[in-house]
Amino acid sequence: MEETDILQEMKSYYNPRNLAGMARYGIKVKKAYGVPAPLLRQIGKRNLKLRAAAIKTSREIQKLDSRAARWIAADALRELSREKAVARIRAKGAPR
Repeated sequence: MEETDILQEMKSYYNPRNLAGMARYGIKVKKAYGVPAPLLRQIGKRNLKLRAAAIKTSREIQKLDSRAARWIAADALRELSREKAVARIRAKGAPR
């Protein structure tokens, strides 16, 4: 799965109800994408190859003009960069 594939998968999780929930908490949804916040982290934890792609995607997302998207990317980078996360993925017997 490549960076574009990860973005496509994330888009498939779009739900307008997510935007409504964000608006209730005062988040400006004009530039939001309506995907669950932990989604990018979950994709990156599937295996080491997806972890690398998710990190690359996170860095690209951080360049977007959306505060919510940048927050999701920063959260994913923080989690996927931890040595514990890498060890957990390796322990699952994921392909390298």
